[in-house]
Amino acid sequence: MTIDLKEMTRYKEELALLAAQAAECGELEFNLQSEEHRTLMDFYKIKSVTGKEIYENLTDEELGDYIRSRAKELDHVPTQKEVYWVYHMYIKQRFGNWPKALKSAVLSTKAGSGGHSYKVIEEREKVCQQYLEEIKQKAEELKRPPHMTEMKDYIEGLKYKFDTWNQVLEAAGINQEWKNKYMLFKVKDLTEEEYLMLDQIKQKSMELGRPPLRKEIDGEIRGHLKSKCRTWRNILYQIDMEPVEKEKSFGETYLDDRKNKSKQHKEMLSNGLYKVFNLGKKERRYLTQLRRLIDKLGRAPIREEVPEDVYNGLMKACGSYRNVLFQVGLEPLDKTDTQKIRRKVKSEK
Repeated sequence: MTIDLKEMTRYKEELALLAAQAAECGELEFNLQSEEHRTLMDFYKIKSVTGKEIYENLTDEELGDYIRSRAKELDHVPTQKEVYWVYHMYIKQRFGNWPKALKSAVLSTKAGSGGHSYKVIEEREKVCQQYLEEIKQKAEELKRPPHMTEMKDYIEGLKYKFDTWNQVLEAAGINQEWKNKYMLFKVKDLTEEEYLMLDQIKQKSMELGRPPLRKEIDGEIRGHLKSKCRTWRNILYQIDMEPVEKEKSFGETYLDDRKNKSKQHKEMLSNGLYKVFNLGKKERRYLTQLRRLIDKLGRAPIREEVPEDVYNGLMKACGSYRNVLFQVGLEPLDKTDTQKIRRKVKSEK
């Protein structure tokens, strides 16, 4: 069964109305003795056909909107008993526990009447937005994303909302588009010696079949070129190349410094995103087959939809499925869509 968009919109509106009515009469919790509640449970439970589709079509943002609306109505962060039981059932399934759900909704994890008032929550969000703007200004000044250690005074005001420095940078708009705009520029006064250094980097990339990592280039060459080009990314830009990217830069740099004690920033190839050079005839043919599959599906395929020989051949050349898709300008589907398609593929076998 597949619910069309119009019908799904109606189901969501009916759920919102039920939640509003339950809040008004104080019947937010599921009552096993209520025949009406038992009927609703049969319809909305995640294991039912309709309930499963409604749950999968409710986004994290929509569930967060509901929690935030309850916070505004109550003037404090809601406890689990202060949200409608159908929404609570979906929220618990999606986020795992209540503190995680509250953090996703950008609220304090101190719930209940003894927690933060909605006014405090709004003020904290206002300060957070100010911090994000100042971080972006710092990045534009540096011509690169600032490191967390350079913005220490901002961390406490961001912890309630973000777990990692990567999340902060993304929220501040310091993404790939920003990097391309502010970090890349052609250096016009390169010397003959510097052109030879760049040529050595290019030759190394041909040997490796991919952009080299910083550590794979002589430190003296790197240091000299950095004085002209400012960043490793911009050094490679001079020879029309992009660096190996981690899936999420600073994705393991936590705002809670206790989680960083045993972690060090490392430039690693595994799970990195990079263009693969010098593909063989067979691998180029596999990429053509992959593009045809993408055109047929109208989206990125999941692993089970890719012919085994194509998948294995491209994985060997690219290192990870995410990097395979990077070669054709795509990213893997999110977890929810992947699971949905995987079940469909399995049922059709």
